Amino acid sequence: MTFMLLIEGPRWVEFFIGIVPDRRKKMAKELTDDMYRVIKGYVNGQVTLALIATAFITPALFILHISYPLAMILIVFICALIPMIGHSIGAVFIGTVAISTSLSSAAIILAYYFLYLQFENYIIQPKIQANSTNMSPFLVFSSLILGLSLFGLLGGLVAIPVAGCIRIIVLEYLRY
Repeated sequence: MTFMLLIEGPRWVEFFIGIVPDRRKKMAKELTDDMYRVIKGYVNGQVTLALIATAFITPALFILHISYPLAMILIVFICALIPMIGHSIGAVFIGTVAISTSLSSAAIILAYYFLYLQFENYIIQPKIQANSTNMSPFLVFSSLILGLSLFGLLGGLVAIPVAGCIRIIVLEYLRY
């Protein structure tokens, strides 16, 4: 959904600015540009997180001699692009393939993956998303918890970009 917003974003921005009265067009353009930057930053942050996850998981795949390591690396990267549930999907794939190597390898890689996820969720993700969306790590973490609590999985998926857009609207309101 976010990817499609990035592709169609410029058209939506033009449409939105077209329906705004002439005296507010400049403000609307600045507002929509800032919101577009937040969404784009969020997607870029997810790609960065996926690359970091891939870099952390790759050595373990080779050390433990997990079958098809290059395919597993690709699966980790693709799954890591999916916010919140992607790593769980990736862990299931890797765990299933790792069982064919050995039960101990499967247990070790899943434990390693789980430890990495804890590190990413509490340390890496808030900092990366804070930098890419121009929000504080506290706001990123709080918005994620609030989105999950109020709206479940869907709320968690859109919490960071929505919080960034709300932040922009509030700052713009306070500025005027």
